[in-house]
Amino acid sequence: LIESITGFFDKQVMTFELPILTFSVLGISVLGKILLGLFYYGISKRIDSSVIKASAFDSFSDSISTLAVLVSSIIIYYTDLWFVDGIVGILVSLLILFAGIKVLNETKNSLLGEAPVDEVLVGIHKIVAQYPDVIGIHDMMVHNYGPSNYIASFHAEVDGSGDIFYLHDKIDNIERQISESLGISCTIHLDPIVTNDETVNALRDFTVNAVKSIYESANVHDFRTVIGDTHTNLIFDVVVPFEEKADIDDIKRKIQAEVSKHNPNYFCVITVDRG
Repeated sequence: LIESITGFFDKQVMTFELPILTFSVLGISVLGKILLGLFYYGISKRIDSSVIKASAFDSFSDSISTLAVLVSSIIIYYTDLWFVDGIVGILVSLLILFAGIKVLNETKNSLLGEAPVDEVLVGIHKIVAQYPDVIGIHDMMVHNYGPSNYIASFHAEVDGSGDIFYLHDKIDNIERQISESLGISCTIHLDPIVTNDETVNALRDFTVNAVKSIYESANVHDFRTVIGDTHTNLIFDVVVPFEEKADIDDIKRKIQAEVSKHNPNYFCVITVDRG
């Protein structure tokens, strides 16, 4: 890019030949690179590989660069418009920079993490729904380590008064079914909750309703209480959608204000998750 800009302002005397053999070889090279790029791109879409997709863009960039050299050389050879070389060089440089930034951004998402595809989440939820002993799931994390190579983990809420050996066996069965049906290596954390205490259940329902009156698509989990003579602590996690732009402190303040409207002796201890 820098050389092209410099060349645009500095007139250069260009004396060269344009042999038909050179022109033909470069033309064939352009066609070959385009075909190779299309092949790479098709494979990248089939196996969802950002690395192969980057190779496709590299091939396309090479073909465009070579074609630009050919076109500018022909124009200069027949018209003596020396500045065409600088213009074409600038355009090709910008094109390569744009393609490189695009590929880098896609690769960055894969390396740093990105939201799992909907089909994976739906598949996991459908399998868990087949097991009535699981009351709910939360804190799900799905990591993608290449095409069709997923590792997942989540918390499964179960009745805290149930048989731990029986429940552990059910969790093992869910992990096995997810692995066999979806090809996902999954680790599930057993999360016991109180289900047979009417007071705790009533407070949980109250809290869920209060949260959903503010954030309709939010979810509450890991609910616990500390009931005292003068006040009651409501301890829970709330999952708020990524689309909600409010910061964590603002979310906590809104929920506490909504709870206090109904009972000023209820104090919320909240952990906010995004999901």
